[in-house]
Amino acid sequence: MAFSDNNIPQSALRGYTGAALAARMKFLSEHYSRTAKGKKQFADDANAALAPSITANAAHVDFGYTVNVPTEAKEIKLTGENQTLTNGEEPEVKNPQVGVSAPEGFEVSVNGTDWENTMALDVNNNERTLLVRFIGTESRVYKGNITFENAEVEIIKPVFVSAKKTE
Repeated sequence: MAFSDNNIPQSALRGYTGAALAARMKFLSEHYSRTAKGKKQFADDANAALAPSITANAAHVDFGYTVNVPTEAKEIKLTGENQTLTNGEEPEVKNPQVGVSAPEGFEVSVNGTDWENTMALDVNNNERTLLVRFIGTESRVYKGNITFENAEVEIIKPVFVSAKKTE
């Protein structure tokens, strides 16, 4: 089933892969309805059923070859969507806090002052900027994933970070 077959908005599929993507597409295609002119449109009840999700604007952040650490921070924009019911009733997400973990050699921050390897970040139906910087001290390649966790929200894929510390 292709996106254009049912005009399913890509935003409704963001964060889904493999079998979960196929199940989501099946669910959404069943919640489409035809207009009087035969054109498919998204049914109102399916809008309310969109799963809460968090997405990032980056898949890979590369610091390249680095001599001085810590480096200047780079930004990752995180966006929370569909985390409350459209009718304004009780939120679907009781805990909007997302656990963020950086791999060895990297730190994350929301204000550019307080840097941590792990932190909790509130991304409830809004956009947040997550800062990442490289802090590795040994001359070698550093690479890994910044991961995001929340039991109630479909979390984005990890953001891969890499750098090479040189003398």
